[in-house]
This record gives sequence, C-alpha cells and structure tokens, in this order.
Amino acid sequence: MVRVTGSWDFAIERTVDTRSPWRPMLRTLGMEHYPASVLQRGLQVAEASGARDAATFARSQSPYAAVGKMVLRFEGQGAQVVLIMMPRHPRFEAILPPSVDNLIASRLRVASANPNLVILDYSTAVPESGFIDLVHLNTDGGINFSNQLAGDLLKLNIDRDAHKARVRS
Repeated sequence: MVRVTGSWDFAIERTVDTRSPWRPMLRTLGMEHYPASVLQRGLQVAEASGARDAATFARSQSPYAAVGKMVLRFEGQGAQVVLIMMPRHPRFEAILPPSVDNLIASRLRVASANPNLVILDYSTAVPESGFIDLVHLNTDGGINFSNQLAGDLLKLNIDRDAHKARVRS
C-alpha cells in the first residue's frame, strides 16, 4: 500500500499496479475525480493568469509559432496534420472568452501557413463527470473522447497508404 499526500487537503491510499510501468501515469493518483477544492484552486490560478481576457491569448506568440513550425515540418514530410483542441472541464470552459477557440484556430492556421489546417474542436465534448480535474479525463471521459475522436478521424478518410509511400521514397 502506498500513501500519497499533497497540498490538496486530502490523502490517497492505493495499491501499486504492477501491470505496466506507465499504468500509474494513466490515472492521476488512481482517482476518478479530485475534490471540488482542487478544481476551485485551478480556476483561481487560471483566472489570475488572465484566462478570462481574450487579450491574454492574443498577446501570446510563442505557442502558436512553435506549433506552426511543427505543422510545417510534418506537412513538409508529406503528413496530413490534424490538430485537436482537447476537452476542457465545463467550469474551465465557462471562464474562457467565447472567442478564444476561433482566435486560437486562426493563429494556428497563420503560423502554419495553412489556411485549411484541420482543427478538430473537442473543447466541450466531455461533460463535467468525465474529468479528474480541470484538464485530465477520467476513465469514462477518456472512453467518451476516444470514441468521438476515432469516429471523426475515420470521417476524415486520411490516406495512410499514400503517406507510407511518401515516407519510403
């Protein structure tokens, strides 16, 4: 039995899962939901960082440039790049400016020099019950998101064989 404590006003006892060295990382401390106090602290940090203000996202340059550079590199190697806006906890989503997703998508398309860059938006795809905390999905949330993503990727009809041929040549 391992006892894990943190600065979250709670302690967790769990048995170490030896099936895989990655297993403990797959589920944050083995929990399906953190206490509400953890969510509240996360929201306070996000708000203190300017998450309510669209200008915060507009001022940011380096994340867009870094992703744009990666997209250019992969597309230059013949890959069909699909970016994903990951699910966000509804409480986190509620503090963000309504225009933030369009701003992010626009900046990514400019930075990648690809006005047709495919960006799948799952920011509101998972209900509150599907989160461990503000950004990590629990088991049900992961299954929900994975099923949606798999279905949408199939609809994109990505030609994997053509990509393999380009990589070999």
